[in-house]
Amino acid sequence: MRQMINRLKTLYRHYGLYPFFVLLGLGVFAWAELTGTRLLGDDKEETSSSSGRRGYRGRTSFYHK
Repeated sequence: MRQMINRLKTLYRHYGLYPFFVLLGLGVFAWAELTGTRLLGDDKEETSSSSGRRGYRGRTSFYHK
């Protein structure tokens, strides 16, 4: 147990809080994916074309304010 604490202290001295923030960011996006929460964008954006055209290569147009 003491060796593990010493390893963590060594890692902290070398890298600081960088790994913590990376894992926190990845965790937030993983949580959002699992729960279906949208983190970016407007919920009122339409993802399908109202004109019914096909062959637009699957892209949609978003209108940002």
